[in-house]
Amino acid sequence: MFTELGYVLGWLVYLSAALGCCMVWWRITRHVGWYELRQVLRLVCFTVLFTPWFSDPEREPEVFRDQVETRITLGAVAGEAQTVQEEVDEGLPPMAPAYVVAAFDYLSGGMEAARRGLRPIVILSIAGFVLLLPAFLVRRLHGPVPEPGHG
Repeated sequence: MFTELGYVLGWLVYLSAALGCCMVWWRITRHVGWYELRQVLRLVCFTVLFTPWFSDPEREPEVFRDQVETRITLGAVAGEAQTVQEEVDEGLPPMAPAYVVAAFDYLSGGMEAARRGLRPIVILSIAGFVLLLPAFLVRRLHGPVPEPGHG
């Protein structure tokens, strides 16, 4: 198991590498002529690389909350509330990039298991697209704004 410092350093290395990949992807997609497609490709890159998810399927948010509430209720009756509080104090379970979680879940349990890691990527991609829609509409109504270095 990682120490807390190792976990944080691992995330820092990953985020640095992902940022580098996004910068390269930004340069690659600058030659895509259709503005909307270029922005959607960039959005997908960012959501795939920067979406974290819980690596332990037994401790995902909904499951984690339900277990804690059940244990607190049962623990209070049985006098075991102290161990439940220690579990709550541990904080959130470890996270990993969602595409990595999906890949490992796919290898271990097939496509049904992989949906657990793909769901947050799809949800954030849709949310990002919804946030891009006003920019697309304004661009269609008022015409394109010249981009820096292209005009």
